[in-house]
Amino acid sequence: MESILQSLKHTIVRAATKALKPKEASECQARIEMLFDYNMAGGKHQRSRLALNTFNALSPKATEEDIHNAAKVCASVELLQTYFLVLDDIMDQGKMRRGRPCWYTQPEIGMSAINDTCMLDSGIARIIHEAIPQHPNKWAILESISEAKFKTCIGQYLDGMSNTLEHSTWERYAQIVEHKTSHYSFYCPVNIGFLLSDNLHHSAQYQRITYNIGYLFQAQDDYLDVYGNPEVTGKVGADISNGKCTWFSCRIAEKIAKDNARLKVFAENFGQPGEAQVAEVIKIMNESGVEEDFHEFQKVTVESLHREIDAFPKKEVRQVFHSLVEALTGRRA
Repeated sequence: MESILQSLKHTIVRAATKALKPKEASECQARIEMLFDYNMAGGKHQRSRLALNTFNALSPKATEEDIHNAAKVCASVELLQTYFLVLDDIMDQGKMRRGRPCWYTQPEIGMSAINDTCMLDSGIARIIHEAIPQHPNKWAILESISEAKFKTCIGQYLDGMSNTLEHSTWERYAQIVEHKTSHYSFYCPVNIGFLLSDNLHHSAQYQRITYNIGYLFQAQDDYLDVYGNPEVTGKVGADISNGKCTWFSCRIAEKIAKDNARLKVFAENFGQPGEAQVAEVIKIMNESGVEEDFHEFQKVTVESLHREIDAFPKKEVRQVFHSLVEALTGRRA
């Protein structure tokens, strides 16, 4: 995947500079290469690997050329992922991403990072058109990515507007997770894998499975934001100080709903930036046993997912799903 990503970088550089004079072409090339090398390094490439693993499982007779071109399409999902991450860091005023300062915080970058994300976004379709020009499902793949972008924008809006305890309801949380995490991180890659292999069935079943995997993944992210080690996760948690609607804020709101005194203290400190306020919120969470609740939720959810995967009609991809759930179970980053 790393080598494929390098080829994608060259594809975008070539497309961006072909109409420029040498000086401007050199400037543009340097910026794109720096953008790629800084922001796409250090990731696990989970989404692109999920798409490619799905394709490979469904396409045992694929040629090396088929696999190589499919890998390019799958790797384009990394551009989508990076596009979202850079924008998300700006909106959340993040400081660290993958163990290094966020792109927009670099002195020579600033808000020009927004234009950088546009370059990443614009490169996705170019890569797909070049990789699979005659594929029967090319336009369906492009539409799948377009839908993922739209849903994620809605999810990001809902997430950004959730900044008080009253927003922390399970109903709102489920909608945020579906839109900002499950669809583009899990359903979209699997859907691309099915489309690349020209398998056009069972989308409702794998949507349900991938949405449930996405719910687990987001709940784990919420856990790591509060209890994770920043040296391992690569970022400093800010959900409590930002008053975000998370698995933990929903659970604690549910548990102390009738404890007026504790609820009042929690509401006064939740969404406040001070270290003392964040510590008070975590103290109430710990006293209420929400961390233990999360571990039980994770255990039950993982068991349920494996049962659901065993019943999926396409046997070829069951192991892809099982391996994904196993990789997520108990993750620390």
